[in-house]
Amino acid sequence: MPHSWYSYNGTGDIFLANNYRLMTDKPGCAVGTVICAILAPDGGRTPVSPLPESIQTYLSNARSTLVPQPQGLGQRKYVYLRPNF
Repeated sequence: MPHSWYSYNGTGDIFLANNYRLMTDKPGCAVGTVICAILAPDGGRTPVSPLPESIQTYLSNARSTLVPQPQGLGQRKYVYLRPNF
């Protein structure tokens, strides 16, 4: 299944697909204290719902470690963060 980048709207539950919107480019964010964007299965304007369990795990890990997820040399990142403005 193809994946697309989706930006988090900054409100609501980070685990709900309806709180993300399709991006036209890869996000410019990477590290911070709040969720910025996810790479998720393409569902059009919003990602496929419900978000896959792996993405939900990456979101939890990102919130607790404050670094893009998953971690590991050469691993593709599925969750990016940004500074809290």
